[in-house]
Amino acid sequence: IGQRDAGQALRSFGCSSSALLRQENLSILLSYRLDPEDSGPHPFFGEGFAMASDDTARRTQVGPPRLASSLGLLSLCGCMVFVGTFILKRSFGSIAPMPLYPLGESDPVDAIVVLGGGLTSEGTISPWTVARCEAALDIYKIGVAAGAKPMLVTTSWGTTWKPPPHDARGFPISEASAAARHLISLGVPHSDIFEEGVSLDTVGNAFFVRTVHTDPAGWRRLVVITNEFHMPRTKAIFEWVFGLGSCNDYNENYQGGYGIRFVAVADAGLSGHVLEGRRAKEAASLESFLSGTRQRATSMKGLHAFLFGDHTAYASKRHEQATTGALDPAVLSTY
Repeated sequence: IGQRDAGQALRSFGCSSSALLRQENLSILLSYRLDPEDSGPHPFFGEGFAMASDDTARRTQVGPPRLASSLGLLSLCGCMVFVGTFILKRSFGSIAPMPLYPLGESDPVDAIVVLGGGLTSEGTISPWTVARCEAALDIYKIGVAAGAKPMLVTTSWGTTWKPPPHDARGFPISEASAAARHLISLGVPHSDIFEEGVSLDTVGNAFFVRTVHTDPAGWRRLVVITNEFHMPRTKAIFEWVFGLGSCNDYNENYQGGYGIRFVAVADAGLSGHVLEGRRAKEAASLESFLSGTRQRATSMKGLHAFLFGDHTAYASKRHEQATTGALDPAVLSTY
């Protein structure tokens, strides 16, 4: 291996020129025994070492051999530490929390996340979800007018509390697709709408929005929209999920932490004991999240393990467990 090849190989692992110190030192370390008139053993690799065939090696031996090789050894050790850190990070991921900051009303937005809120028996979105879409449309139009058009992300496959409605061909309708159709009917180009049609609950909303869309796409400035009755739990969950550390070496668009603005819209179409029942359900679910679910993971890797290992909506062990109890019909109507 020649001097140039060795330098290129180390740089392929991310070593900068400063990490390599001077290229001449690397050459001295790898090719110290090239000079046939030098009969001594290599000070680091030992007797009989001869790896390179680059004449530059002879020209760069300008100091005492042992000093030169020591400088080369220092360079190589520095690169070994860098490569070792790189491998460990790739293997285990970072568990350091990501920076999370509030996004101001006048700040540019990369994506607007519209949480799913249930479907009617005909497969159309609920009145309170219509309110979410209308708020998203207003923010979208502001971005378009300012020359910083955001994308729209609709969420949810459905819910574990009841089966989805079906279309005229017999196919199930997801909440994400129904909301996308509604936004298209309001004039949003389909190319500006991205669906997350996998999740079955709010934790899943956050996890799949991040892993399917925002992390890969590099969208870091988000607006998350839901109704007032749903906002306390939504805010707690999204701040948790989007603040978890993750190994993002694969993602060239990774730019650091997220900025999130939460927008709560009116509980359109809900009132009386129905709304009170849903608020009570939300309060109980928030307490369960804060005291239980949030303690289960400190990284995206840990959250992935929890969702697909223990969560009753996603883990395969659910197939061997009894179904959960039914909701009060009034509350069920809000899903």
